[in-house]
Amino acid sequence: MKSTITRRSSLKEPLGDAPFLGASIETNEVVLNGDAFDLLHELQPASVDLIITSPPYWGHREYGMSHNWDFFNDIATVREIGAATPGYEWYREKGGLLGLEPYPEWYVAHLASIFSRANRCLKADGNLWINIGDTYFARWSSIRDGGRQGLGDDDRNRRKTPMGGVRQEKQLLLIPSRFAIAMQEHGWILRNDVIWHKPNATPRPEGDRLKLAHEHFFHFVKKPKEGRATYYYKPEYAEPRSNDVVTVNVAPGEDGHTATFPHALIEPRILTSSPPDGVVLDPFCGTGRSLEVAKRLGRKVIGFDAQIKYADLTRNKLGSPMNKKQKETKGDVKGNFVSEWFGQRIYPLVRLDMAAVSGKRAGTCQFLTNILKTSTDCVKNENSQGVCSISATSNGPRQDWLVCPYRVIDSEIVKRGCTMIFGLSTDVKPIPVSLLKHEGELDKFKKSVESSGSGYLFFQDKLGGEISILSTEKSPEMAFDVTLVEIKCVAGVFQVARYGILEIQTMDFHGSYKHAVTNLRDALRLHGKEFPEALQAKPEWAGKQVEGPNIANVFKRTFYQIMLKFKLSGRGSAAGTVLALPRSVWDSWQPFLGAPTLEDESPGIKRFKIHDKDAKQEILNSFICVFDVDAAQNSSSSPIKIDHFIRVSPEQLAHHAFTEVPNHMLNTIQNSDAVLSRIKSRLLDWWPDLPSDDRNNKVARKRIVKSKSQPT
Repeated sequence: MKSTITRRSSLKEPLGDAPFLGASIETNEVVLNGDAFDLLHELQPASVDLIITSPPYWGHREYGMSHNWDFFNDIATVREIGAATPGYEWYREKGGLLGLEPYPEWYVAHLASIFSRANRCLKADGNLWINIGDTYFARWSSIRDGGRQGLGDDDRNRRKTPMGGVRQEKQLLLIPSRFAIAMQEHGWILRNDVIWHKPNATPRPEGDRLKLAHEHFFHFVKKPKEGRATYYYKPEYAEPRSNDVVTVNVAPGEDGHTATFPHALIEPRILTSSPPDGVVLDPFCGTGRSLEVAKRLGRKVIGFDAQIKYADLTRNKLGSPMNKKQKETKGDVKGNFVSEWFGQRIYPLVRLDMAAVSGKRAGTCQFLTNILKTSTDCVKNENSQGVCSISATSNGPRQDWLVCPYRVIDSEIVKRGCTMIFGLSTDVKPIPVSLLKHEGELDKFKKSVESSGSGYLFFQDKLGGEISILSTEKSPEMAFDVTLVEIKCVAGVFQVARYGILEIQTMDFHGSYKHAVTNLRDALRLHGKEFPEALQAKPEWAGKQVEGPNIANVFKRTFYQIMLKFKLSGRGSAAGTVLALPRSVWDSWQPFLGAPTLEDESPGIKRFKIHDKDAKQEILNSFICVFDVDAAQNSSSSPIKIDHFIRVSPEQLAHHAFTEVPNHMLNTIQNSDAVLSRIKSRLLDWWPDLPSDDRNNKVARKRIVKSKSQPT
């Protein structure tokens, strides 16, 4: 069950929605507007696997909320109260905001007390990751709504802080360290102090000290009643080399929120510190970056934010349907990037194994090498050499788009495709026909066929050549991507029994990968063994002038051919057809197919939902295999993951493409007069006084005023 809850901060009424008191965790997304101090206490005991957050830093910004400056800037009153805080609840009742305390000591105590309330909801084996930055002390500090101390030109307030003790002008306060110690005193076990190195940190005007270019990311776990702490942790998903210093560029702000998590910093924390189906909580979620990444990685998510603007923003972001065409995710690194190079994962996280791109293996294709059992060079031209997939946000979320069919030629897709096409009871891995020329391989294959009764080969462009149907006066020539062949042995005689068709759908991209490939090649040569770290710090190298996917043309080009190939399925010696579609391509095809609803046909096989149960359905041995490149796995070469097979027929595809889609279009046009409105709007450029509805008249008046103000 999927739902998104938004709640205004009103604790006068009991919270009964899952995963809160009195209910179980059933929702995938919960976004609440309110104070984390209150909402943490409302969560069920032991209901959260991971808490990951970046709370407001001390003395940096207001976030558009109201703070009682008059009271807390009264130095005499504040001195009388002293550096020992009366408590967060008292401070809040006086109109104070977290992060704007007059004493840094108050801030540390308040933050530690808030997280002490998280102990109850965190599971015994749960993890707590907190990102926090430091501050320099000043008696009078500029506090801006959206910018950092001393930066920006928006309205600001002056925070006054009493001097004394460590509170001296220009003093680096070591707030992260003081907070970590306070957390230890509250009973937490500190497991790691990860240093986040920010190579693109904003330059500061000071000339008497070095630039601050790092922040702390503390990893806490719960203190057990006895013995050593035990907790969920998978170190294989951490950054390369698993060091406690990570280099990640600062991400741009989003919707006025300047403090935003970069995705590349969050993803390893979520993968290492929460189970695949776990619950992730961000009690200071801001624009929802951590929740967005957690949801993409299959986790259930909970977010709190004190400002309704950001709670609503996060809710809308998480609630967006996967297949809805959206603008690129705001705040994410913009653009398209080479995500796999020579089979190695290089974006959004760099997990590249240097041995795979250097020495004797330099320039080789690991997938062709594996299947041919001999070192084989990449077959692509110089401008695209090594490029296996591109990371793009054309469907909304960032996804990998396959651009080389050999990327999956040694994967489960070929094995499972062979099984489905020939109706085998067990998976059989076919071998490329070109392998038979190697010494001993043909004899080995013949013995296998004699022993089992059958064997399976395949042809592909660079692996024995394509098989095609010749053209006639009434039909075109048509080639098959991968032709699977069944060899039988009957009475000691080998026979070519049946064939099957496997189409591997890659995506065409506008433009060329030339500039990105040149960057990668040059960076590898210049940085040598340090190339992975250098590339992680400069992801733009892999994205230089990489344009977007050519979705419409690929659909139009593929659709006609696949309709014909599906029609061949199960007829004569044609055993069946499988169209292997990357998840990104399947998502991009939804508008062209009317977003068909899927239902289960049998375990592992889905079908288009049948609305007319009485209608006769032709059952063909034809399938769409939806798969993905599993970028979440921590291996240098991301595994191929099959989502499901969908049984389809040409008639079903034609119905959805040529009946359902036009019906949706007509319904939209008839309900909104969208086409006429657009025509009228365009006509106003040449015919300003064209009679129209009120809305278009307003547009016309604006255009008339604009045209009058322009020189003739």
